[in-house]
Amino acid sequence: EEENARKLRRERTELERSVEDRMIALQSANRALQREANQLRDALRERQEAPKAGVVGQSKPFRELLDLIRQVAASPVAVLIIGQTGTGKSFTARLLHQWSPRGEAKFVIVKCGAMEEEALERELFGWVDEAGLHRGRLADADGGTLFLDEIGEMPLGLQAKLLHFLQDRSYAPVGGSERLSCDTRVITASNHDLDRLVRDGRFREDLYYRLNVVTLRTPTLRERRDDIPLLAMHFLRVYAHGSNKTITGFNERALGVLLNFDWPGNIRQLENCIERAVVLARSAEIEPRDLPRELMSRIGTDEQMPTIPGASLRELERFAILRTLEHVGGSTSKAAKILGISPRKIQYRLNEYRSTPQSGLPAVVSGSGKG
Repeated sequence: EEENARKLRRERTELERSVEDRMIALQSANRALQREANQLRDALRERQEAPKAGVVGQSKPFRELLDLIRQVAASPVAVLIIGQTGTGKSFTARLLHQWSPRGEAKFVIVKCGAMEEEALERELFGWVDEAGLHRGRLADADGGTLFLDEIGEMPLGLQAKLLHFLQDRSYAPVGGSERLSCDTRVITASNHDLDRLVRDGRFREDLYYRLNVVTLRTPTLRERRDDIPLLAMHFLRVYAHGSNKTITGFNERALGVLLNFDWPGNIRQLENCIERAVVLARSAEIEPRDLPRELMSRIGTDEQMPTIPGASLRELERFAILRTLEHVGGSTSKAAKILGISPRKIQYRLNEYRSTPQSGLPAVVSGSGKG
């Protein structure tokens, strides 16, 4: 009997271990499935939200920025967006909001450089008079996001009041004594060197460090040159639709001009250029004559053509076709739609490029002609 009891205890112990091992395996599998489900959900959300947000671009600098936005969006951490004028700082702030848990709430923009100090204070924090309390933009964004553009232009007195809010989430309206509170995420942006403003005594150091937990830098359009065909076509569709005009794309010469211009005004300048071209267009394609003169006059030297120095028109066409094919994974039909030419013409050119390779220009890789 004692032997049977020992045998039963051993069997029970082995059974318990087996059950425990299986529970551990099930828990591990469940965690793996949960991770996969989260990844699929994030990928689906990205696919759904990218078109809604107007995300256009496939260049490496832009993809890296989007990756950072996704990482930062889920956290309430303070974000400072820096970059040149026209590089999309407001767009970046809006993506941070849309891809965050606050995405369904309000997104409020205040340009700090557009108002005098007293008016800006009332705009941000509201005011109290005989008629009662008038809500400011900070309260309007309760539960959502307040985007303070041109934060480097904010007067020092208001910087102290903003710092107080960021520290304890409370503020006093102008003319009021009672402190109010709200749950508002604050995102800021500047095209100034805030480090220098701090050294010059024009920006509070404590506020700078409070705002600068994470810094996102928006790349210039020169750094995103590969995105120019995609952005140009995006703006073309927008403004052609708004003007009730049928414009299918850009001819090779016009696209060559766009690709080789230096774009000191970045995306905003490109958008303005395309809007103007749509208004002036006299055919189904945008032509060089539809573009601003400054684009034509500033591409005459090697310094203004960093992508293909000294390129001929034929070489520019080759560059435009091959770079666009890279963007769309080699699909001639998609590239043709962007460039406004036929897939047959692209295939003809590809065969021509393979037979006459040129140094200094993108190579024709095998498989570039898939539909």
